[in-house]
Amino acid sequence: MLSGAGREQAALTADRLRRTNISFDEIIHSTLDRAVQTANIIHASLPTVTLRADEMLVEGGPVPPLPTITYWHLPSKVSSVKLHHIYCYSLI
Repeated sequence: MLSGAGREQAALTADRLRRTNISFDEIIHSTLDRAVQTANIIHASLPTVTLRADEMLVEGGPVPPLPTITYWHLPSKVSSVKLHHIYCYSLI
């Protein structure tokens, strides 16, 4: 769960991205809760940009994490990286 400070930082980032006048294709985020929340806050400022979750952005993917964690698995798909994408992820 994003803290109040986290929500504020995401809102400030959203405002700054909106003011760049860059035409973004997608907001791509991990499936972790805080990344989803951050992406949704940014998407509210850029509502015409596609919002998409990508399991490749989870911690450890696509490389197994060290130390090993029992719930990690190789993501089922590999995404290509394109320009003008916004990636939202959470690192603990």
